[in-house]
Amino acid sequence: HVEMIAEVRLNGKDLGVLPAMEDTVEGSAHRLAAAAEKGDMGTAAQQFGAMSTGCVACHAHFRGQPGTSPRLK
Repeated sequence: HVEMIAEVRLNGKDLGVLPAMEDTVEGSAHRLAAAAEKGDMGTAAQQFGAMSTGCVACHAHFRGQPGTSPRLK
């Protein structure tokens, strides 16, 4: 979410977690798509869960409690 990053106060430690979180979300999305194309809905569902977990973790890290995060302007 590049547009969100411009609106928050980040430090090096914050930025350090982005690659792993992005890999979790984007990697899971790619694996979900590949499984769906093969008709493997069980694996697709697992990857959807992993992708969603990555989204929630990233939002929790950068946003914290909505409206109260010290990282938001």
